[in-house]
Amino acid sequence: MIRGNVLSNSLRILGLNDTVTVDEIRKMYISKTTQLKFQSIFLLNDDLKREFVKYHEAYVISLREMASVQSGINPDFYPGDQVFTLLLNQGIYFLIKENLLKAGEKLEEAARIKSNNVITYIYLGIILMKRKSYYASERYLLKSVDLDPENEYGWLFLAANYLKANQLNKALHTLDKVRTMAPVDPDLISEINEINKLIIDEMSKDKKNSFIKKLFDK
Repeated sequence: MIRGNVLSNSLRILGLNDTVTVDEIRKMYISKTTQLKFQSIFLLNDDLKREFVKYHEAYVISLREMASVQSGINPDFYPGDQVFTLLLNQGIYFLIKENLLKAGEKLEEAARIKSNNVITYIYLGIILMKRKSYYASERYLLKSVDLDPENEYGWLFLAANYLKANQLNKALHTLDKVRTMAPVDPDLISEINEINKLIIDEMSKDKKNSFIKKLFDK
């Protein structure tokens, strides 16, 4: 029997009882975190972020309490798809927790295992945007939309990156691409409207300052 209230509580979060093995814990954790609702860029939804964090921390605590935590993920111990998912999940978790360095490391490792995973590149683009590395972010986000031109989130964050880099015309043009996809996710629609407002505000600011700028340019 597995011992301890901490462990029991963590297993209960994962929907497990106290007689499970480490392998069963890992499989349930992966099942929980690969649900459809986590297969898009769910960072736009605070409830989903909290749910993901809850599953991830329950998994980590369960392994720790069973004295089975590894210092890293050893590919010899898991099937290839599981290694990718575990690294991706670690990267997302660290991103949510604002540990951008660790998030980037884990997602880079995940990208080396699956070089065609669109979601990984979007998350890497988000990390670099948050670190103000706009050119590097653009490369990852362009890679994501090249792999999947119909992915609304890739275009959305590419538009946000152009906005952050003050490339306003590019930002507006890219945001138009998202609109043509007729998104239905209310969180996504809200973000589109917010980015659009910020772009228009910045463009208006440039127009207001243009006369003064001309005076100083002469």
